[in-house]
Amino acid sequence: INPILAAWDTLEAGILKSWNRIQSFIKRGFDLKKENEKVDSEMAARRREREVNRPGIEGRTKQAEDANAQAVKDRDQRAAAVDANTQATVDAREAKNEQNRRERRAATQAAEANVANAGRGKREARAQNEQFADLLKRIEGAQSISDLRDMYGEFDALSSNGRLSETQISTLEAALEDAQERVTKADVHAGIAARGAKGGGTSPEDMKRAAQEAAASQAEVAGTFSAQAVGGMGFGGSLQQKANELLGKIEQNTRQDAGAQVAA
Repeated sequence: INPILAAWDTLEAGILKSWNRIQSFIKRGFDLKKENEKVDSEMAARRREREVNRPGIEGRTKQAEDANAQAVKDRDQRAAAVDANTQATVDAREAKNEQNRRERRAATQAAEANVANAGRGKREARAQNEQFADLLKRIEGAQSISDLRDMYGEFDALSSNGRLSETQISTLEAALEDAQERVTKADVHAGIAARGAKGGGTSPEDMKRAAQEAAASQAEVAGTFSAQAVGGMGFGGSLQQKANELLGKIEQNTRQDAGAQVAA
């Protein structure tokens, strides 16, 4: 039907333009060109309206092609949007997984560090206890003031560096005091015995003099324990005091022995 309507429009347009031409002769100022353009514009509007309302086979085919093309475009856009959302989801999941991996790795490293620190702490505590036990054993077996002086140097270094507990410090201080007294007594008695072996006198005065000589020798060695070196423990003064006390006991015992011999 569109071709028929198009032919009719062409006929009608011809009639209208002929009438316009007649009017241009009759009416003054009649604009023939403008009026003919109006006719052409009206016919073109009719043609477009027919193409929309009744496109015909070719028009319907084109409309179908356009609709199909738009459908494909829409589908591609939806697919792209889905892909974008999917990729965003994948990226977010990967980022979360990576974060979880970092957190697990950090937790593992922290746990390993704690285990290492605990192991190191145990090793240090074990080494500290071994050092304490070794030093205590050597102090208890010391045979001279000179040995004790060296051992005190170790004790002072360990305590100054925080390698000993308060209990261990107290134990070692007491052991040093006991060893000092023990070594002093042994050396004084050894000096007395040596004097007797050399033919020295055995009177109370002779025995006292022998003890004084032995104690003086020990005090000279102990003098190296200055107040600064021994941290205020007073090894030298303590040794001299113990030696004097020992001399008093020796003198008293000697006089008692001498008195018993005279009475007999």
